[in-house]
Amino acid sequence: MRYQFTPGAERALEAAAHWHSTVSADQLQAVEVLLGLLAEPECRAALILAEHGIDESEIRRHWPALVKLDSTEPPGRRSFSPPVNAALQAAEGRLFEYPRPLLLATEHLLLGMVAEEGEVSTWLRQRGLDADAL
Repeated sequence: MRYQFTPGAERALEAAAHWHSTVSADQLQAVEVLLGLLAEPECRAALILAEHGIDESEIRRHWPALVKLDSTEPPGRRSFSPPVNAALQAAEGRLFEYPRPLLLATEHLLLGMVAEEGEVSTWLRQRGLDADAL
């Protein structure tokens, strides 16, 4: 499925591509997207994460295998991993009343990651994030 994103969400996904976990180098992982959201410090998702005490160091402590690529090296376009696709579908499903075509913003990416079942969503919910509240 092809998603449309706001410019802020596009920048966050581009920043996420500068991170790699040990899972799969050719697919963008949920934890990498989380770090990409934090790279847009004034976006709504980053502000929500900060309200819950979530920052880059907290994420890197929990996922120590994350590696940041050299910022001079442009990241290639990576496909979304199954958990990221599921998060996008979860966000889209909760935004059924929004006009179409739907543009997903950073807060929608975060909403989907909290609503989706997986390691990152469990970790986010343990820190007080709730999909219904978002």
